[in-house]
Amino acid sequence: MERRVTIIGGTGNLGSALDRGMRAKGLVNDENLIITNSKTHNNREAVKIADIVMLVVKPNAMENVLLEVGDVADQNKLKISFAAGVTIETIAKALGEGHHKIVRVMPNLGASVGESASVWTANEHVTEEDKLIVRQILGAIGKESEVATEDEVDKATALFGSGPAYFYGLVEELQNIAVKMGLNEELGAVMAKQTFIGSAKVFENSDLDAGSWRQKVTSPNGTTFAAFNELRKRRFDSFFGRFDRGVFAAYRRARELGGKR
Repeated sequence: MERRVTIIGGTGNLGSALDRGMRAKGLVNDENLIITNSKTHNNREAVKIADIVMLVVKPNAMENVLLEVGDVADQNKLKISFAAGVTIETIAKALGEGHHKIVRVMPNLGASVGESASVWTANEHVTEEDKLIVRQILGAIGKESEVATEDEVDKATALFGSGPAYFYGLVEELQNIAVKMGLNEELGAVMAKQTFIGSAKVFENSDLDAGSWRQKVTSPNGTTFAAFNELRKRRFDSFFGRFDRGVFAAYRRARELGGKR
């Protein structure tokens, strides 16, 4: 990739993952990549010489960053935001006049190991050539998928941005239940973790979907069958029964962060 890239906030977990991923794919090198953070104090200079500006900052820091660089982030530069809940309209207004090319991305924790599930959308000023570059960048940290609207990005935030926490929550639940059943705490922790690692690897190397694997593990009238039967009977007393409510709460919060109700 011949374009010059600036990552604002590039020394955090996500910024570092983008740095590693893009370098590993040969998209950037020391000559065409600049990384800034709160200590370097060179955002304006870094944006001036960039073709692509990647905004990897917390939502509550976005306004100040945009006000700082707005007059040097001209409309020809591609801006890629990774701030949860911050809308394209908000970014465009803060940048000032011009047909700014803006992409909004929702990655997740998997980016740190090159396995992000990134969902993104772009405004009408982003060209097909720009989108190809976005796919290359996001492909360097995992899998990516473009969606048509920001509402879909908000939904992806609730589902996949928060998804790792749901995953860890279920592992934690298994560990706690193991202790309630009288198993050693260390045994519960080690085996719960290993169960999910093994299941994920089997899933990764298979063409079967999640429902098919659940059915394969659930023998008729067996132990797993008994577990799911009980969960369905006690829908609102179970982790699974509350799960959809939790995800919808996360979706509502994503919309609130963007100024929507």
